[in-house]
Amino acid sequence: APMSQVSTPPRDHAAREEALDPRGSFCVSAPAGSGKTGLLVKRYLALLARSDEPERVVAITFTRKAAAEMRARVLDALLGAAENKPVSSAHEQQLRDLADAALARDLARDWGLLHNAHRLAIRTIDSFCSELNDRRRDVERVLLHLDNQWESALDLLSQLLARREQWLPRLGAAGLGRHEEASLMASMESLVAYRLARARQHLAPYLQTLQTVLHERDLQLEDQADLAFHALDDDVERWQGAVNVLLTQKGEWRKTVDKRMGFPVASAAQRALKQEMVDLLQRLRDEGGEDLRRELLRLSQLPDPAGDGGHWDVLVSLTRLLPRLGAQLLLVFRQQGEADHSQIALAALTALGDDEAPSDLALQLDYRIEHLLVDEFQDTSTLQFELVRRLTRGWADHNQANPGAPRTLFLVGDAMQSIYGFREANVGLFINARRSGVGDLPLKPLDLTVNFRSAASLVEWTNTHFARAFPAEDDSQLGAAAFRPAEAARDRREAPELRLFTGDGGEEAEVQALCERLVPALEDPQVETIAILGRTRNHLQPVLRGLRERGIEFAGQDLDPLTTRPLIHDLRTLCAVLADPLDRFNWLCLLRCPAVALDHRDLFIAGRLWSCSDSFRRRGVDDTGELSAEGRERLTWLQRWFAWVEHYRDRLALRVWIEQSWLRFGGAAALAGEADSADAESFLQLLEELEHRGDGLNLAVLD
Repeated sequence: APMSQVSTPPRDHAAREEALDPRGSFCVSAPAGSGKTGLLVKRYLALLARSDEPERVVAITFTRKAAAEMRARVLDALLGAAENKPVSSAHEQQLRDLADAALARDLARDWGLLHNAHRLAIRTIDSFCSELNDRRRDVERVLLHLDNQWESALDLLSQLLARREQWLPRLGAAGLGRHEEASLMASMESLVAYRLARARQHLAPYLQTLQTVLHERDLQLEDQADLAFHALDDDVERWQGAVNVLLTQKGEWRKTVDKRMGFPVASAAQRALKQEMVDLLQRLRDEGGEDLRRELLRLSQLPDPAGDGGHWDVLVSLTRLLPRLGAQLLLVFRQQGEADHSQIALAALTALGDDEAPSDLALQLDYRIEHLLVDEFQDTSTLQFELVRRLTRGWADHNQANPGAPRTLFLVGDAMQSIYGFREANVGLFINARRSGVGDLPLKPLDLTVNFRSAASLVEWTNTHFARAFPAEDDSQLGAAAFRPAEAARDRREAPELRLFTGDGGEEAEVQALCERLVPALEDPQVETIAILGRTRNHLQPVLRGLRERGIEFAGQDLDPLTTRPLIHDLRTLCAVLADPLDRFNWLCLLRCPAVALDHRDLFIAGRLWSCSDSFRRRGVDDTGELSAEGRERLTWLQRWFAWVEHYRDRLALRVWIEQSWLRFGGAAALAGEADSADAESFLQLLEELEHRGDGLNLAVLD
């Protein structure tokens, strides 16, 4: 991505400026590359300049990396202002002005942020939450529903317990009573009615024809005359029967129908009816579009509120069982001194209390927190949304009574980038927040549309192609986001280069061409960052080997296994020798490590004289005249190293002991760059984890 200076204000400049108004609350749609982190940093600095304490401005994100990046950018801005570093653009000047104001507030209030960065309340939501914690018949009914397969029941209940933050706040500790059961049924009926209304709306141009054809079909089938389609009302079974006629089992539009679906061709009337149905299917394929097909697909997955009551009984039994299982799980957590993220988040909600009876902690936080900023809000779960709602309850009334000193909520996200549905993220919450606010606190929606990251050609290509992958409009209940095109700030328009590598040698040629393309890019001062994307980790392995062979450093999260790194191999060898003094293979490997590096002759002699590290430490090197002078010197040094290591065995924490032993073994000299440093740190963190788990220096577990 080449660096570029945008000389004129972006088209969404007004929205960006308004987002910095500390008196307002906003919900910002910020697509990829639109500078939302920079906007968060500016907003954070602007609020710091008005706050009595830095802890009253809280910024929440969803990954440690994002929190660390935002903290670093805030500190960089403050440091740059403190040192009066030169700025070179309007964006940097605005950031400098905001940082200057924040530093002035820091000085006036004696915060000392540059020396007390921990006072910047920028953290992950999990970290934030950490601060704030008749049965037999039901079991029989669930087991009967699963054909008495208790393994399946155990798996089902375990999965539900892992997601208890979704249902426990609604069920409560005692499960559903009769009133709540009716409420649950009403919720399901509401969902069904909503989906049927959506389907009827999309199918409107074809609905009359469809009902007529299906009605005539059923009248012709004498044995099914009582099922005649008079109308597609709110009967789920009728709708699902219609969907089976329109779509194949794979969910695609049918091209024709046959007698198995009630369209025989024995008479002229039947043939005419079949042709009318085929013509309707053709129209639906040509005109209906993806939105209609998806709506009909969703109908096939709807529950039938008027269907088999036995399934409802099982559901009610589950609602009574699950809270009891949740309580048992909490006891296990207490016994083992552990908790998962769900428990931490649930405990945070409990600590805040409900709306009618807020806890002392909630009242204290209400006093402390005046401004709340939340990043990546499109990936908020229902539980996390409720946490934000409780933290900001009463703010609307406060703002009405104190217009000069309002409390503000600032949400940033991009509905199109919601990818954590498997972790219970609900993009519909972001869509609703933009429309209706959070709780009783209204939010003004703002839109960032300018992309500073990508070249114009790539932005235009994305606008053209991805628009077809998104629905035409937002649907908060379904959690579907409409596509919003971006505008490019960069004017570079060179077309993307496309090259194909096939047949024998294609992989090698691809890696060669890629590395040749990288070399001039690495030397080009206009190129700021380079990314290599692959479909799978295995696909990237040849690329990684090619980069290593050419001495090109790279960073890849979980791509290059630690076991393939020479530095890690040496570290593991050192651990193996210290874990098992009788291990001959790793003893000989240690003698070949860079710190000792015996030549072949001395290695052969050492292997004959000392079968393992244990015999070496007991016998020493005093009477080994066969060794070369250099070999004797190296082994004498190794003997002193072993003496230090054994002296501190069990006197230091495992990680510290291995780290100090490795450094004395010349480990620092083996570091070739930042990648090696990161690998060594990863290895040492594993040792720390081993000791915490009580495994000690266990090579099998380490591997």
